[in-house]
Amino acid sequence: MKKISFTKSPFKKITIGYLAISLAFAFLYWLPPFRQGELSFLDAWFISSSALSTTGLSTVVVADVLTPGAQWLMILEMQIGGIGFMGIIGSYLFLMYRDATLPQLTLMGFDQNQRSLRNVKSLILFIAMFSALSEFIGFLFLMPDVLRAEPHVGTAIRDAAFHAVSAFTNTGLDVFGGTIEPFNRSPVFMIVTALLVFLGVLGFPTVWELIYLRGKKKSLYTKVNLLFHAVLLVVGAVLITALEWGNRSTVGDMPYGLRALNTMFLSVVSRSGGLGNVDLGAAMPATVLLLMALMFIGGSASSTAGGIRITTFAILLAKARSAITRNSDVILFRKSLYEEDVQKAYLIFFFVLIFFFLSCFVLFVSESATDTLAIVFEAMSAITNNGFSHGVTGGLSPFGKLWLILMMMVGRIGIISIIYSIVKPKKSAVKYIKESIIVG
Repeated sequence: MKKISFTKSPFKKITIGYLAISLAFAFLYWLPPFRQGELSFLDAWFISSSALSTTGLSTVVVADVLTPGAQWLMILEMQIGGIGFMGIIGSYLFLMYRDATLPQLTLMGFDQNQRSLRNVKSLILFIAMFSALSEFIGFLFLMPDVLRAEPHVGTAIRDAAFHAVSAFTNTGLDVFGGTIEPFNRSPVFMIVTALLVFLGVLGFPTVWELIYLRGKKKSLYTKVNLLFHAVLLVVGAVLITALEWGNRSTVGDMPYGLRALNTMFLSVVSRSGGLGNVDLGAAMPATVLLLMALMFIGGSASSTAGGIRITTFAILLAKARSAITRNSDVILFRKSLYEEDVQKAYLIFFFVLIFFFLSCFVLFVSESATDTLAIVFEAMSAITNNGFSHGVTGGLSPFGKLWLILMMMVGRIGIISIIYSIVKPKKSAVKYIKESIIVG
């Protein structure tokens, strides 16, 4: 079985690739044929980075500044961001019956968080077909509600396609004026959107196993995903419902059924979807804190989701349990984890947390007039590629916008890729004497 070479070259190529694509699309959006009215290159780069990183934060109202042609371009960019640019290239090669080179397969593996090259081709093809099918079915179910809001058939088709892709790729951008609140009383629209978001965050290998390995033993990755997705969805929905049930500024003035649907929707999209169905600026502070925690955890690895990812969160909990029980092995579902995976989990957790706090500090300095909670919320949304917003993104200074672009791209490319595109990992042959240190 071929293993992916753990060198800095693939990481560097992935990093450069995403930066180049975001700038290329930004240039297109900035050109007069693709924009309506004034659009600075910085704002064009911001929405391009948001689409490619599948974040959803925006400094402008997409429907107001981008022409219909540019909106179709953004659908393509969201697709590239959700599947991965090497996934798009691989899909084209494999569907055209062309063989990929070993370096190309290696990049595809890194882009999809795969350790082995053995199943990369079949996974890439499955991702392409499953994504297209999910988005098309979602589009068909969304069309009636979109047509009621936009009678022009051509525009409605574009809007429904945009929303289906945005939901499945967990981008969170919309062409309905910056929010999907106009549809939060439509059960079909809300349920279909939530299902698209959930299918996107569940993890492509998990979906593949559920479809093709029915009745067979599931991988540890799939077991962890299914358990933690279920727990986080239920816990999130219960707590959000308890906190917002009587808040008339969010869901409190809705009938009971719609109230429950909208709080469940928030729980689903909070970990990466980013599509705002209510005014989050009016949400209870405890709800905002809870949403930030769910955003931080995020969705599955090898999915369209952001955050530190569910498997990372599960490993951290398993390691804590091992430390408490003084067990030298880290156990999940009666499986002992490799030390390398545990170290990576801690590396991701530590650096994402450090970068988040650093970003909050930087933004507090550069955006001194902006509400503190809004800044913290926006920073967490950017680094976790969620897209939820308190509505302050458009009012940020040029430096603040640049910093959020950096945060979004770091979140999409991944802390591991960023670190190893700069530092080449190597093992030291030197062994040092061990010594105990007081902790706690």
